[in-house]
Amino acid sequence: MINEKDNNSMSAAMLVFAYATEMLMREWLKANNWSLQGESKMLFSGMQQGVQKALHYYERLTEKYAGVVFKMDKGCTRLDEMRSDSAAIVRLYLEYLNMDANGYPIENIEAAISRLLEKEENPKIIVSDEVINKFRIK
Repeated sequence: MINEKDNNSMSAAMLVFAYATEMLMREWLKANNWSLQGESKMLFSGMQQGVQKALHYYERLTEKYAGVVFKMDKGCTRLDEMRSDSAAIVRLYLEYLNMDANGYPIENIEAAISRLLEKEENPKIIVSDEVINKFRIK
């Protein structure tokens, strides 16, 4: 059973990941001007059009919820934090790709992160291990 704190954390994460996805889609669309031929060109063009359409809806979604959060908080502090978290998620994933390419399995990286919290005297745990473990592929 998921408690309210876990649920709120996952809700916030969905918005953070939506912003992160939006950031990645924008960069991908800017960076990919390949000259392909034949079926590869057709498939790439279709994928590019799909990403552009998805980006449109991601932008609308994040804009809508950004407005809701702004009104609730009467300011943009939390929105700025979410955007910052989104950029951090993208950077962490890209760093992870470098680590993985050099033979560092995700389990080792996760263990290192967990050890950082274990060193804290009274760490804040806002998401339970139970919820975190739901995202392990078995």
